Amino acid sequence: MKTNDKDLNEALAAQRPETGPRPAEEFWSDFKARARLRPQDAPQTQRSRPVFVWAAPLACAALLLVAVGTYMLSPALAPAGDAIKSYEVIASHSAVLIMEDKDDDIAILWVVDMESDTGNGGST
Repeated sequence: MKTNDKDLNEALAAQRPETGPRPAEEFWSDFKARARLRPQDAPQTQRSRPVFVWAAPLACAALLLVAVGTYMLSPALAPAGDAIKSYEVIASHSAVLIMEDKDDDIAILWVVDMESDTGNGGST
């Protein structure tokens, strides 16, 4: 169905109310009468709880998370004889590195630029 501007204007004019808006006094008197029918100071249906009610459970949950996280992330304690506790390098050197592979239980003590006296005055 094809419509033109004239048909559209006539359809809109037919739906337009015949009277304009109500006067302000009439509107406000009607508004106030309807407002009296509904209680304006109705009590709240849901009360909010104070913060301190949730403080203890949240603190317990945080403590539990820290304990579990510490347990899960801490490496397993090695037996007393399996770790390098101290070392001493007598020969001159530039650096010492300790590399550990916890998965395979391997530790490497690496001495960098160590000079040893082999008796012939050379260095290795």
